[in-house]
Amino acid sequence: QQAPRVSAPPPEPEPPAPPPPPPDNHPGRLIDPRECPDTVEVKFIGTNPKRPGTACNLRYEAYKDATTVKEFLEKGGWRADLVHDVNKNYCALGGAVPTGTPPPPTKPRKYRPPSNTKKDSDDDEDWEKKPEDDDSEDDDFVPSLQEKRAAAAELADGPAFKRRSQGPPQAMPEPDLAPVLQTLGAGMPPAPAPAPPAV
Repeated sequence: QQAPRVSAPPPEPEPPAPPPPPPDNHPGRLIDPRECPDTVEVKFIGTNPKRPGTACNLRYEAYKDATTVKEFLEKGGWRADLVHDVNKNYCALGGAVPTGTPPPPTKPRKYRPPSNTKKDSDDDEDWEKKPEDDDSEDDDFVPSLQEKRAAAAELADGPAFKRRSQGPPQAMPEPDLAPVLQTLGAGMPPAPAPAPPAV
């Protein structure tokens, strides 16, 4: 007589994954660190995340207690440091709180060779494989000497050719200024006659 088979207990369901943290919608996250004014509030994490022995590590120690952008710059911080620290969440602007955890790295882009890697010889082969258009009618047309002369005569009668062949423009005649001068000098007494030269 066989013993009754005991079935294994069903596996326990896995606990549900914790919900993702709510998005940080603090208005300070919208401030551009490259162009923010000097009065914007800044807040840095207390522990220095920079590699020890580097210049940026020493600068971070100097400016990590700053409370405004102006104070940050006065303590020796660079604008590039501010941009870097905001992007890495080591610093927050406008009253937001820095998390200290950098954002997850983005996927590295796959290398894609440039599309214009064809050799000159490939172009020659493509040209040789391309079917020729049937333009035999255009190739057969060769104007005769009479047709060339007729076309030249038509162009010679055109306005552009005449304009070029007329030579330089003629000088304009001198304007008559007497009526203008009379009008301008109407309210003035006549000029005295010049005295005869002494002999």
